Amino acid sequence: MTRRSSAQQKAVRAAFVAMRNATKLNQREFSARLGRNNSFVWRMEVGERRAQVIELIETAWATGFSPPSVIEHIESGRPLVVQAESRIEIPIGSRLRAFMARTLIEEIVKAREAAEESRRGLSATIGRSDSYTWKIENRKRLEVIEFLTLASALAFNAADVVATVARATIARATADG
Repeated sequence: MTRRSSAQQKAVRAAFVAMRNATKLNQREFSARLGRNNSFVWRMEVGERRAQVIELIETAWATGFSPPSVIEHIESGRPLVVQAESRIEIPIGSRLRAFMARTLIEEIVKAREAAEESRRGLSATIGRSDSYTWKIENRKRLEVIEFLTLASALAFNAADVVATVARATIARATADG
C-alpha cells in the first residue's frame, strides 16, 4: 500500500468515526441505525473492512452529512458539512444499492470516455493490470480508495460524482416510493 493510499485509508476511517461521533451513538447503536450487524461500524473504524462508496453515502445520510462533503473531507481535510435535508432516511435495499452501484460505475465510465482513456490505458496510468479497469466497470462494489484513485487519474471531481449518485438515488427512491 502506498503512503498516499495509507493516508487516505486513515482519512476514510476518521470520517466514519467523525460521522458516528456526531450522532452521539455508540458503535452498536450506530450499526442498528444503519441496519447493519453489530461489528460493521467497528470494522470500518479500525480499518478491518475497507469502505465502499455506497456505504459511505448511506452513512452520510444516516448522520445528516452531505455525501460530497465526506469525500472532500477525506481528500483534503475540509470540515464535514451538514446537508440541508438533515438525516435522509431511505430504506436502502439490495435493488436500490444495485441502482447506486450502476449509477456510480456509469459516471466513472463517462469520465473515462470524456478523458479519451481506454480501459487498458487507465489501468497503465494507475499501475494496475490490464484487466483492472474492466473488473471495476463490471462489478457492483467500489472501494472509496479505488474511487479516489480513479478520480485522480481521470481528473474528475469525486465529490461531484458522489453528489450525482446521491441525487439520482433519492429521485429513484422517491419514484419507487
